[in-house]
Amino acid sequence: MRDNKTAFSFHIWLIIASFATCSLFFFIYVRAEKQIDHANELRHQSFLLADELRQSSNNLTNMARAFVTTGDPIYKKYYEDILLIRDGKKPRPHENYNLYWDLVLATGQVPANNSDQAAPLLDLMKNAGFSKT
Repeated sequence: MRDNKTAFSFHIWLIIASFATCSLFFFIYVRAEKQIDHANELRHQSFLLADELRQSSNNLTNMARAFVTTGDPIYKKYYEDILLIRDGKKPRPHENYNLYWDLVLATGQVPANNSDQAAPLLDLMKNAGFSKT
């Protein structure tokens, strides 16, 4: 009888130890997944910011070419607006930054911008973890 109680007690402790070990491994797994999700989010944000830098450079080039070709001062103003947005002195377009200046050129009007996010693009890139090289 005493032997059965000892064996039963041993099995209970074995189950508790197995449960604790599985719980520990599950906790480690969940933590690793959260780190991976965070890294993926930073990567996605860096792609968006790099694309915005590329798009703003293309827009600056297009506005400069249009100003030189036509001599219309509106293109010079748009060029300056792009620089102000990029330097964080003017609020960033709310969404569709890739199409924003195409819409401006097509309609001749700057779309309403309800955003108050005025942050320099370089600061956003530093915050996203871009290196200096």
